[in-house]
Amino acid sequence: MKKKSISVEDIENMEKEFLSVEDVCNVLGMNHHTLYRNINDLPFAITKIGRVYKIPRRPFLNYLKTGKKE
Repeated sequence: MKKKSISVEDIENMEKEFLSVEDVCNVLGMNHHTLYRNINDLPFAITKIGRVYKIPRRPFLNYLKTGKKE
C-alpha cells in the first residue's frame, strides 16, 4: 500500500489543529523512526497526549515557511 503524499498546501487547508506524525513525515520526506529518534531536537513543537505524539499545525507551518523555531 502506497502512502498518500501531503503537501504544505494540504496542511494549510486542513481544519484540524494537530497533525499526526505520519502527516509531518510525509511533508518532510522522512521516516517516522527518524522523527521519533530526534524528537527532542526538532525545531517545532510536539505534544504528547497519552502514548501519541501530535504536532500543532500552525507552529509547524510557520517553521516550514520561515525555517525558524517559534
